[in-house]
Amino acid sequence: VFVSHKKEDKAVALYVVDYLKRNGLDAYIDALDREINPKNVTERIVANLRDSTHLIVIYSDYTRYSEWVPFELGVGYERDEGIGVLKHNLTGWLPSYLNEFPVMNDIRELDKFIALCKKDRTSCFCESFDDISRRECGYARHFITDLKTDIIRGRYAY
Repeated sequence: VFVSHKKEDKAVALYVVDYLKRNGLDAYIDALDREINPKNVTERIVANLRDSTHLIVIYSDYTRYSEWVPFELGVGYERDEGIGVLKHNLTGWLPSYLNEFPVMNDIRELDKFIALCKKDRTSCFCESFDDISRRECGYARHFITDLKTDIIRGRYAY
């Protein structure tokens, strides 16, 4: 799982990475990438997005001013990755381009993202989990739809 964030949200992003790892998922965050530097930042980001099958965007008031988060989201979307948006300390509205994706408000909803990632690794919507098969079977669309449904059910279950 590639964790996209604005540097001001580094602490929560590191928490999310740790939480994902404790729940059995591999996770990448640029803040822990020892090979990244100003000369290779785009190359490293794209390479790690290519190595990921899922993307979490941590969205806060700071993210509105990010140039990298929309770039990372675009690469993940183009690669047909399972995508979710985790709101953090957001006082305003999400931008309209994020309406396409499932929005998680808390850890309980992040758990739904994790469960769906694990399900897809063991019984994928596709016959295999490589780049081509994910695109051909519409993996991202299935993942996004299922996560939105799971989140909405959880919010109205009470």
